[in-house]
Amino acid sequence: IGAGSGRPIAGPSWPEPGAVPRIPGHGIALRQFFTAGPVACPYVAGRAEQKLIVELTGAGGADFYDELSRAGFRRSHRFAYRPACRACNACVPVRISVGDFLDSRSTRRVRNLNRDLGGRLAAPRATPEQYQLFVAYQRSRHCDSDMAAMSFRDYRNMVEDSPVATAIAEFRDAAGRLAAAVLLD
Repeated sequence: IGAGSGRPIAGPSWPEPGAVPRIPGHGIALRQFFTAGPVACPYVAGRAEQKLIVELTGAGGADFYDELSRAGFRRSHRFAYRPACRACNACVPVRISVGDFLDSRSTRRVRNLNRDLGGRLAAPRATPEQYQLFVAYQRSRHCDSDMAAMSFRDYRNMVEDSPVATAIAEFRDAAGRLAAAVLLD
């Protein structure tokens, strides 16, 4: 059996578990994208949402996700996804280039409204306090989504099972209560 080049295959022709298949002789990773079936849209009432999904596997997973995030993909667990809805572009991913960011009247107003909050970067470790805040947010914004039904274990897996460098930014009020938390990739 040949490998398309006429040379025999020295080893198995399938990738090892967890490995990313590559084009022989080129080293280019092959990634399989999938389209999820339609579900109720969590953002626009009465619409259906579909997602384009790819698994972030192998040694190049972090670099691959970096490219995908620039193309509007988000991450959940070990997967990257983006909306792929027919005839709809209501979901607009926002990426802020820190180096190009310019303070504006609007951002100063938000900062002033929240000046009593202190922030810190934390390791990607899920806490019950973060989970309670997450559940409250999901129930208020996405009550009929799969994420609204996540258990603490599911939440912990989402935060801690990441193929890319991840951190959590926590924001607390003067009394030390958690007011906001953001998962950062």
